[in-house]
Amino acid sequence: MGFGRSSIEASAATFMAANKANHHSNTILSNSHQQLLHQSQQDQDHRHQNNQMSFGMMQSPLSLSSTIHGNFISKDTGAYDLGELDQDLFLYLDGQSPSTAQEQRHAAVFDMEYARWLGEHHRIMCELRAALQEHLPENDLRLFVENCLAHYGEMISLKSMVAKSDVFHLFSGMWRTPAERCFLWMGDFRPSDLIKIVVSQIEPLTEQQLMGICGLQQSTQEAEEALSQGLDALNQSLSLTIASDAMSCPPNMANYMGQMAIAMNKLSTVEGFLRQADNLRHQTLHRLYQLLTTRQAARCFLAIAEYFHRLRALSSLWLARPQQE
Repeated sequence: MGFGRSSIEASAATFMAANKANHHSNTILSNSHQQLLHQSQQDQDHRHQNNQMSFGMMQSPLSLSSTIHGNFISKDTGAYDLGELDQDLFLYLDGQSPSTAQEQRHAAVFDMEYARWLGEHHRIMCELRAALQEHLPENDLRLFVENCLAHYGEMISLKSMVAKSDVFHLFSGMWRTPAERCFLWMGDFRPSDLIKIVVSQIEPLTEQQLMGICGLQQSTQEAEEALSQGLDALNQSLSLTIASDAMSCPPNMANYMGQMAIAMNKLSTVEGFLRQADNLRHQTLHRLYQLLTTRQAARCFLAIAEYFHRLRALSSLWLARPQQE
């Protein structure tokens, strides 16, 4: 259940596979940065392409086909008609894209589901606290702890489904309160921070437990760093792609749409970063459960719940504060 740096590094470099095959999975992250810069230079070779772009190049988890109507594809060649694509682009910029309303609906549904999940989470935590205070037998208490762990898994599954349609709503943390958003990492809590929070709540620890938690803290921080570096490399590569020929006047629409296609392909990998970050969060909770006794795990999950409850309360107090004239 450990978090090997190599497994996360492979995921952190996922977006480089959009236009060429991946190198061996043991390639270190620093080489990924160099490959990204090299790939960005290669992207410039795609600028002088025809006014029609192969439909196969556009396929990605966040394909343009989700926002561009089917009649923009040539029946003869199966390629995008850049003239029609250009019109759709201006409609989108004018706020007339139907995909915008669809994404807003998905975000609204997720926000409602999250509010429902939060209410259920409060009930589960109350039951866990009561079971802990009643000094139930170990096996009985374990049922409450595992119920809590399963409830966290439901949120991960919900986010995974929504990420397919509106990954940026999740990544931005707009579904969280303002105070919570100050501490977000890749759309949610940073798992290594939770370990620090709960350690003081689960003492005393045996030497074996302490070694296990220290190892978990180190491997989790390494995984976080690998994902963060991969996202930084994606940001740099994406910026270079978008900025290419940005000052050319008048702009060449064929080059422009080619660059947008390449940028879309890269941008689609944000979903992969979010999934890996959520997996790391979920696995960290499972690993803590395995390292601790049942009663320690109960106190651990109660401490986590109380931490986020106080952040939400802080947001409410902040929003309700008297406004200075």
